[in-house]
Amino acid sequence: MKVNPVLMAGCSSPNELNLPIYSDHTTQVIGNFLNYLEVYFDLKRGSESLKLLLAARAVQDPFTKAWLSAEYYKLGKHENFRKQVTQVMWNDQKQSSIRCKIFQDKYDRNGEETLAAHY
Repeated sequence: MKVNPVLMAGCSSPNELNLPIYSDHTTQVIGNFLNYLEVYFDLKRGSESLKLLLAARAVQDPFTKAWLSAEYYKLGKHENFRKQVTQVMWNDQKQSSIRCKIFQDKYDRNGEETLAAHY
């Protein structure tokens, strides 16, 4: 299992891990958040019954939280949450929008940010 260094930053053991937070659907990619959440669950070795509850706690973005509040009891388990939130937050329109931004964007070599930070 590959662990993201951002998730483990400042932690000397899995007990010190903080729950990943999804706070802004306009700047965060839901797939990355879900991957961090899975690593968190793997490292914490929590029970399957708590995963959906913890995932709901990790969602702080108002739009996604409103969707989750409406769908929470229909989801039943964490795996259903993963599938449904991906369909809502990583749909064709969102993917197309991100591709468009990447293709139309230009990097300014004379700017203060690095190429990696820009993209």
